Order: sequence, then C-alpha cells, then structure tokens
Amino acid sequence: MMKIMSLCIMMIFNAIDCACAQRISFSTWTGSEDIIITSLSGVNPRISFNAKKRVIVARTEKIDIALSDDQALVFKIEAPLNYDLTVEINTPTHLYKDGDPNKGAIPVSFRMAYNNQGAQNEFQGKQNVVEIPNGFNNATFPVNRRLAGTPPIPITPEYENFAKPKGTAYLYIYGSFGPVGDVPAGDYVAEAQLNVYFSNYEN
Repeated sequence: MMKIMSLCIMMIFNAIDCACAQRISFSTWTGSEDIIITSLSGVNPRISFNAKKRVIVARTEKIDIALSDDQALVFKIEAPLNYDLTVEINTPTHLYKDGDPNKGAIPVSFRMAYNNQGAQNEFQGKQNVVEIPNGFNNATFPVNRRLAGTPPIPITPEYENFAKPKGTAYLYIYGSFGPVGDVPAGDYVAEAQLNVYFSNYEN
C-alpha cells in the first residue's frame, strides 16, 4: 500500500536592492490519518535568506543556510513503525524575476537531511543526521532505523480502534542563494515540490 504526501512550495525572493522578505511557503496533504506531518518552523514555514544577510543587492556573494542554522526548515514525521518512506524534492536551479527567465535569474539550490534514530526532539536530531549528498534529490529510509531487511509484521493484530505503534523521523531542508549577478531589483520567484511517499510491507 502506498500513501503520498505532497508539499507545494512557492519560493518568493524580494530582496534585490530593497528591504523586502524572502519567503518559501508550504501547503501539505497526506491522505492518511495514520501519518502526521508537523512543521516545527512555524505555522507558515519559510526559509529566509534575509535572516542570514539583511541587505541583499546586486553582486552579493552566495548566501548559505546550513543544516545547523536556525533558518533551516524542520518537519516532524510520525508514522506507523512498519512504514518506510521516500522523500523527493524537485527544485529549480534558478529563481527568475517575476517568473520570467528573460528578466533576470539568480541561482538557488537546496539539500535535505533526516534523522530516524529515535531522537527526542529536532535539536537532538540535528546532532546525528544523515545528509543527502549534494546533487541527489531523494532518499528512502524507515521511520525508525532498523538493522536490515523489510519492516517486521506487527505482533498485535488489528481490530476496531486499534492504534498502530508510531515512530518519529525528522526532515531538514536548507540551501544556498546566489551568488547574485548584475540583476535588476524585483521579485525573484519559482516553484518547487516535495513529495513524501509512505510504503508498508503488510499483505
């Protein structure tokens, strides 16, 4: 059985020669009451490169938001212990002024990391994460790490009102903006999508 959660991401960068904010807005859908995904970066999670560099103008060097930075997005994923999940992020290579490549472009990139080792919270989770190598946009891992093989079949049979035991994993998203070339001021926008697929091995 496959469960899918999609995150639609709108990236808006308004900081070239102005004091506007840079925002990445998320909307979520899971399609399963067994899966709970919670943003730990606020009700409207966003990455703000202005939080790292207040004023961004033409010829600004690359701005990095690292995994260890407070600006990195964090999602808490709670799902049945017998689930594996695949996360996949599809992001653009550039942001375009008003969404038009002919008006100006600024390079952007994102990375992911996860912790599925039973961390007590997102801060502890950052201390022992698995970072997805740069250039890769997906990873598959169990909700809670196991030594090998497919998830075991639950010992307790399902019955009415049965609650499957759940585990928790943490997903982190961070990245880079720039370097900024000789581009005009304005809104630099793009869209990206994060898909999370939950699979179990029960018959």
